[in-house]
Amino acid sequence: MFLLVRSRLPLRRLTRILALTSFSTFQGGLKNEGKNIGFQIFEEMKSKNIPVNLSTYNAVLRSIARSKDGVLMERIKEEMEKDQISPDRETYYAIINYYGIIKDFAKVEQLFEEMKQNGLIPNLSVYNLMINYFGKKDQIEKMEQTFEEMIKKKLVPDQRTYNSMIICFGNNKQIEKMEQVFDEMKKNKITPDQFNYNSMIRFYGKYDQIEKMEQMFIEMSKHKFLPDRFTFKNLILCYTKNNELEKLEKINEMQREAYNSSRM
Repeated sequence: MFLLVRSRLPLRRLTRILALTSFSTFQGGLKNEGKNIGFQIFEEMKSKNIPVNLSTYNAVLRSIARSKDGVLMERIKEEMEKDQISPDRETYYAIINYYGIIKDFAKVEQLFEEMKQNGLIPNLSVYNLMINYFGKKDQIEKMEQTFEEMIKKKLVPDQRTYNSMIICFGNNKQIEKMEQVFDEMKKNKITPDQFNYNSMIRFYGKYDQIEKMEQMFIEMSKHKFLPDRFTFKNLILCYTKNNELEKLEKINEMQREAYNSSRM
């Protein structure tokens, strides 16, 4: 196929190259070509008896998760069992991510528990997935329990952790809890990023808390974050809904200036 057939390198050297670059090759191939290049490379490695290891399997599982191909996902899991390769945290991350993408949340929870039963302590990436999935399902109690479990494991939450919780509380109109999460984030010396600020602006605007929305916008600017299309969208929606025509005009002008600057 496209990678090995075209290359004139000895198979021994190809094995070394693929072992070092399997992850970036699978991920980059999928992103650039819009199809599952990762699995094609994997098949060719197997057909030419090029050894595959856990890192190779994890890379191709991530590739398959993005393409939402359940048949390939099951096939790779079977191949792993056949090769007697035990899954690690990254394996579970890829598979949990796949079932989350296709919204099979029962499977997500099953795999999360299975992972812990098999003696694998979830890392921050896996906990972030679970907090995000519970948040999307509005299972607030499970989301908070998972967050507390993560803290007990001495894992430090990051901007993504907090943003999932901010969005969940915002969607459920629990503004006070949303604010507590944002304040806790800063108290723990985790600097909010553009996504965190946009989420706060979004929900303050959605619930017509204009003053708090504007304060958040000012704070965001002080931290050198430039407003993006999501920032402008949420400000415009709020001002339009509340008939704040003068403020709407200013934001539209600011958006035009930002657009013109980006083209220079």
